[in-house]
Amino acid sequence: MSLVDCQNIFITGVTGVVGGRLLYEILVSTSANVYCLVRADNVQKAQQRVVKTLAVYDPKNRMYSQFESRINVIIGDITKKNFGLTTEDYSQLLQTIDQVFHVAANVNMVASYEKLAEVNLRGTSEVIEFCLAGQIPMLHTSSYGVMGSNSMEPGFVFKESYLDIGQTFEDQNYELTKMQAEQRVHEAGNRGLKWVIVRLGDILGDSKTGCYPLIGTTTSGIYYGIIKTIVDTGLFFFLKDYFYVTPVDYAAQSSLYLALNPEAYGETFHIINPDSKSFYEFVNLIVDVGYRVKMLPYEHYISLFRDNAVFKDGKIYSSSFVNLLLFSDLLTGSEATPELVDTSVVIDTSNAEKFLSKAGIFCKKIDFDLISTYLNYCVEKGFIASPANQAPLATIKD
Repeated sequence: MSLVDCQNIFITGVTGVVGGRLLYEILVSTSANVYCLVRADNVQKAQQRVVKTLAVYDPKNRMYSQFESRINVIIGDITKKNFGLTTEDYSQLLQTIDQVFHVAANVNMVASYEKLAEVNLRGTSEVIEFCLAGQIPMLHTSSYGVMGSNSMEPGFVFKESYLDIGQTFEDQNYELTKMQAEQRVHEAGNRGLKWVIVRLGDILGDSKTGCYPLIGTTTSGIYYGIIKTIVDTGLFFFLKDYFYVTPVDYAAQSSLYLALNPEAYGETFHIINPDSKSFYEFVNLIVDVGYRVKMLPYEHYISLFRDNAVFKDGKIYSSSFVNLLLFSDLLTGSEATPELVDTSVVIDTSNAEKFLSKAGIFCKKIDFDLISTYLNYCVEKGFIASPANQAPLATIKD
């Protein structure tokens, strides 16, 4: 396979978890210049945001010397026509760019459809029109959540070629907007757009270093919220549902390779760890690292937080994960017990593995070493306590 020789790359969502790691990957693996669209009051603030995100994945600042020579920060907004740029600046950008990575998204799981659609749909449409106007190939970042209600169908195999297969999206506004965004990309293909779609798994840190933006981004990640809640309280509930732990470096390397591979045009890829584990297996690995965790039935677990019965350091315990769990429980009703969910649904990754194996790109398995890497990084950054310092755990009051 011969890859496209890209000289000027345009990225949306560069200050996010995946966008920041993709920027690092581009700087390390290519000689391309990078144009980053960032919302900010002025160029200085925009540059500071990009530098801060890049530093997460480049803690020794090895790539900082290339910032001024290769990174161009553009103040703009994907939800506005022409990204809010002047006609002259927009035209100049069109003539310069030869590859687009559309990574920006609103990932708020409790936001309204209208709020999510502003970025996830209108923003995607603006990026599509930019690519069509400049005849520029586009990589669009999506989510396996587009399978919607099919995630509850026993024995269902979600193939990479599937899109609208009759699924519904009750109380799944984010997932719905991501499916509709994919539909817009497909429709644009009929107008000449060269596209690649990657559906990402549950993104965690770099598999080698553990690096991840735990603070300072629009979201620290619900999965890190789960880890923190487990370590803080020493409690969790038995959950069979799959946890598709996907290292951010695998997502970035895969996205870069597929976007620059003309043979991938018009195809969708599940960039999801083939070595999927259930949540209780993930928690068992946390225990193997040395943390104490007591597993409870879901209804008992949720009732403790619903009744404000969990205390830490003399205060009622709360976290972003607990708040989301209580919100979801309110929507679905307590009769929805996760431990009874059939998890025989399979997310097929065969197309991605076929392409990526030729480039020697493989996903790290979910094992003791990977989870240790993640937890050690969290400890180093002061996000969680070490196993030796986990006590005192949360207490439960009647």
